[in-house]
Amino acid sequence: MANQTEFRIKRVDDATIYRIFKSAQEAGEAMLKEVPEDVKYNGSGHAINIGFNSLLPWQLTENELSQVQAGQYVAGRASINFTSKTADRNQQRQDSVHFELSRGQADGLMDTFKISSPNQHGAMNGDGEQAVQRAIHKALSPLLQPVAPEDGGLVPTLTNLSQAFDTTYQRIVSELSAAVGAVSEERADQITEVQNERRRLRDEMSGEREELLKTARETLDAETREVATTS
Repeated sequence: MANQTEFRIKRVDDATIYRIFKSAQEAGEAMLKEVPEDVKYNGSGHAINIGFNSLLPWQLTENELSQVQAGQYVAGRASINFTSKTADRNQQRQDSVHFELSRGQADGLMDTFKISSPNQHGAMNGDGEQAVQRAIHKALSPLLQPVAPEDGGLVPTLTNLSQAFDTTYQRIVSELSAAVGAVSEERADQITEVQNERRRLRDEMSGEREELLKTARETLDAETREVATTS
């Protein structure tokens, strides 16, 4: 049976989960390259894999998560699995340390963070493996903020609701701002179009008036000449 440590953590959105888990994977991989040569590894063939699952009935890809905006809550689980291979009684064995965030109940406001490792984790006790685990955990630690009980130990609904409302409010303000900007731009285009049409009509009416005046003058001149001839 594996050793397991579990934390109740504040709920965070998909963008935060992706950013923190990706940085943890990168921190672990960097440590694999940076550990000094005199530091001992118990195992070999080390690998650090990251994974995401959706709460909804479709797959959630890492590429999709890398592009999400703040305020999305689709991810149901995020995990990092650090594995190491070692020989055990002439057989190849693979040990792993597993870091996992799981969404809480649908009516809850907190999630769960777990760290699991095998009881017989000799391959994970090497100085090199320990250094990699510490690097991963350090990068994940922003998720592990203490959730202080409120109202005599009740679930901290006020804090979580406040954060949820703040996220929703910011998203609504951003959407309203974009909508107002679009309406303003459309209104400006309409005003410009009306002004251009007025200018066109004014020029057209001015031309017709000049043409009428010219015709009237020519007619008057002709009649004046005719009267002068007959007098």
